[in-house]
Amino acid sequence: DIPLAFRARLKEIYEQMVEKKKQLQRASKGSIVEDAKKLAQEAKDSGAKFVVHVFNDAQGKSKVLSKALTAFAKVAPAIPILLVSETKAGGKMAGIANVPKELTSVLPANKWLGDSLAVCGGRGGGKPNYAQGASKNSTDMMKAVEFAKEMAQKTLG
Repeated sequence: DIPLAFRARLKEIYEQMVEKKKQLQRASKGSIVEDAKKLAQEAKDSGAKFVVHVFNDAQGKSKVLSKALTAFAKVAPAIPILLVSETKAGGKMAGIANVPKELTSVLPANKWLGDSLAVCGGRGGGKPNYAQGASKNSTDMMKAVEFAKEMAQKTLG
C-alpha cells in the first residue's frame, strides 16, 4: 500500500506535468503560426510560385497545420502551399494544402496533396482550393515533399 501523503504528492506532480505539457503545446502552436507568417513573407518577397514545407513541431496534428496554413494565406493569399508534419520518425503524418481559386484549374489542392501523400501510402481529399490528408507511415515523407515540389514546379513553371 502506498501512503496517502505520497499518493497526494504523486498526483500533484502528475498534474504539474500535464499542465507543463499543455503550456508547451500552446507555445509550439504560437511559434508555428509565427513561422508560417515568416515563411509567407519570404515567399512573397522572393516571388515564389508555391511553397512546400515540413512543420515537424506540429507533431502530425492537422489542427496545428490548419492554423499555420491560415496564417500563411493571410500574408500570401496568391501562393499555393502544401504543409506536412509527422508525429515521430516513421509514424503517422498529416498534410494540408491550399491553392488560390485562380490556380485550381492547373493545380487542384486535392490532387496535389492526394498524389503527394500517395508516395507514403497515404490519402488526401477535399476541394480544388483546400485539401487535407494523412498517412499511417511517414518513412517516405521527404519523398512525398519532393514529389509535391516537382508536381507544383511542372504545373506552375
